[in-house]
Amino acid sequence: THGGTGWEELTFTLATSDSFSNLIIFIDGPGNTAGTFYIDDIVQVASGGGTGGGGLPAGSELITNGDFETTPIVGNGWLFFPNGGTAELSTTENNGGANSIKLLASGSPAGAPVLKQEGLGVNSVNGGNVVTVTFDIKAAVTQPGAVINVALFSELSAGATRHAINIPATDNTWQTVSVDITTDGGLDSSRGLSIEFQAACGAVTGCNIEMYIDNVSIKVKQ
Repeated sequence: THGGTGWEELTFTLATSDSFSNLIIFIDGPGNTAGTFYIDDIVQVASGGGTGGGGLPAGSELITNGDFETTPIVGNGWLFFPNGGTAELSTTENNGGANSIKLLASGSPAGAPVLKQEGLGVNSVNGGNVVTVTFDIKAAVTQPGAVINVALFSELSAGATRHAINIPATDNTWQTVSVDITTDGGLDSSRGLSIEFQAACGAVTGCNIEMYIDNVSIKVKQ
């Protein structure tokens, strides 16, 4: 009840045993007194992981600058770690738009460049949420010793759980990868998620990877 004239937030908890397909809201003035009432921002949020992290609706995008169209890349969502190879913006290769990210590794010297984004869904994604990870990849790989690693990380209060993402055999054409991942139940929501792309060549003569990444997306599924 509220007898004033200002805005008031009302919250109602429904038991998990309640079943309904429609909600009807009745508003009555104090003591059946007539008046004018305004309603705004009606939201239904399930506890736990049912509606997405921390109440984020399904389809919410967690990635920043996933198409790499906003430059500079570092400072606009992404981090580069060359690790003896090359991690840089490419303006000559893309799968739509103007840009992609190039990771180049070889065995002389050993290279393992990384593209990474951290802090995804901080204070929004919860342990047990399902997210859909999607990205485009184009790679030319020369063996031996060449490995492409892609992974989502559920950041824990100490350490992280690594969710490896398998990619199809590469043929130097653009391919789209999409996978659903359930976050670790122990995820620390204050740290969120991270995603990492790595082209890795050990110190193996002849190893070479030229890899491009574009259109990265991580969306809340449930």
